[in-house]
Amino acid sequence: MNRKFEIIDNQLIILGNGFDLHIGMNSSFEHFFKNTIYKNNVFSDKTNNILYLLFFLRFYNKFLPQAGFFRRESQYSVNWMDIESFIKKIATEDEFKDGLYKAYQFSFIPSTQSGDPKIDQISQCLSKRNVKDGEGASFIGKLLYDDLNEFIEQFKTYLIKENAKISKDSREKFLRNIIYCANKDNDKTVLINDVVNFNYTTINDNSIEEYNIHGTLSDRPIIGYDSSSATIKNLDFFELSKEWQKLSVTPTISGDSVYSQIIFYGHSLGEQDYPFFFRIFNQCEIEKKDSKTILIFCYSVFDDGAQKPTPLDKYKMNIVKLVNAYERSINPNTVRNNLYTMLFNMHRLKLLEIKD
Repeated sequence: MNRKFEIIDNQLIILGNGFDLHIGMNSSFEHFFKNTIYKNNVFSDKTNNILYLLFFLRFYNKFLPQAGFFRRESQYSVNWMDIESFIKKIATEDEFKDGLYKAYQFSFIPSTQSGDPKIDQISQCLSKRNVKDGEGASFIGKLLYDDLNEFIEQFKTYLIKENAKISKDSREKFLRNIIYCANKDNDKTVLINDVVNFNYTTINDNSIEEYNIHGTLSDRPIIGYDSSSATIKNLDFFELSKEWQKLSVTPTISGDSVYSQIIFYGHSLGEQDYPFFFRIFNQCEIEKKDSKTILIFCYSVFDDGAQKPTPLDKYKMNIVKLVNAYERSINPNTVRNNLYTMLFNMHRLKLLEIKD
């Protein structure tokens, strides 16, 4: 890596949690939850945090029956895309809202069982939270928002400790490795303008323009769901949305840049962040044949392939889902895969492995 990098203009780098994980930071939800809340396969509910209890029931409970309130999701690990998708279900789907309201009602009737052990656990948790009869669903939304704030503060404290273990220049070095790999066949000067970082950590390189979309460890990190598809009946739990939390956050990246390349690394491409991606795609008009923007989806392989589907398989599926969802957003009546096929055939969509 002796190549000189000139930080000038018109490439965009988008970083997700996989970037911090690659440099050795234990920043996944799995790391946090299993080291703080769910230790040695024992769930701790000392905080009476309803959101923590819902995470446990959804992803870690192995003993309660699968019928009733909602099923446990079986998977090897839980990532941030899973968490934010689940928060959206809690906030917008009737099954969860009705189940929470039922638990709320049972919390006023001591020693009464609902017939669903999961609802009974939530009811017991609610009974310790000074809930008042007659408050209704909006009050549950306020409780969940308080619990989300507690979750964010505890995760922030955890990340600050983890971040202290990482060398100051490791992020900058790995970022430049990604840029080098994405441009090693390019005989032109490497042009970099913006780094969009979905992590709460920062690169700390004065030569780049960095935007932390969801906040940093020096302020309030943002964790929640995208409310763009929410309806008026979902407003009881609107506090759990990213939009609600962003109302007090200074706007980030400008809305007029047209990039020659958009390079992704370490982002799971979950639907909660589609609105941001779509805005960038709109700026670059990637759906047009004369657009010069190239999408480069970078990845690194760490597993032995035993997990099926593999993380790489999931990443490929999420790339296709992202492009198809964008195509439908600009043309609801489109034939599926038209845009993906065009980008691929024109060599404007690439999959690139990044090695150390």
